[in-house]
Amino acid sequence: MINVLVIVGTTTFDSLIKVLDRIEDNISYKFQVSNGSYNVKYHSYQHFIENIEEVYSDFDLIITHAGAGTVYKLLEGLTPFLVVPNTERSDKHQLELAQFVRDNSLAKTCTVEELSTTNLESFLLSAIQFKRKTYLKDKFSLKEHIIFNW
Repeated sequence: MINVLVIVGTTTFDSLIKVLDRIEDNISYKFQVSNGSYNVKYHSYQHFIENIEEVYSDFDLIITHAGAGTVYKLLEGLTPFLVVPNTERSDKHQLELAQFVRDNSLAKTCTVEELSTTNLESFLLSAIQFKRKTYLKDKFSLKEHIIFNW
C-alpha cells in the first residue's frame, strides 16, 4: 500500500483533489484541502494540518502544489514528493517554480491532466523512486544584509 499525503496549501486546488479521490487498490490518500468546495468521497481529509512538517515522514510520497514555502521545506527533507502546479490560481507563478524543480532534477513534476490519464500506481512509484539532486540551502541573513546596507 502506498501512503500519500496531498497538500494544497492555503488556497483551493479542487481539480487535484478530485482527480485523486478515487478507489485504487494499492493507494491510500490523506488530503489537506484548504477551503476547497469539492467533497472528498473515498479518503480522509483535513482542511489544514497543524505542524504539517512533522507528519511528512509518515508517508511514502507527498503530492504538493507548487507553493514556494512547501516546496522548499520538502527539498530540505527526505520524503519523496511530486510537484503539481495549481493553475486554478489567477497568477501562474506555480508553473515557474514547478519548471525550476523539474529542470534542476529536484523532484518529479506533472500536471493535473497528466494525473487523470496515467496509471497512478506506477506513476506514484516512479515519483517515490526518483533520484533527485541534493538541494543545498543558501544561507541568508536578512539582519546582516540590512546592517551592511544601512
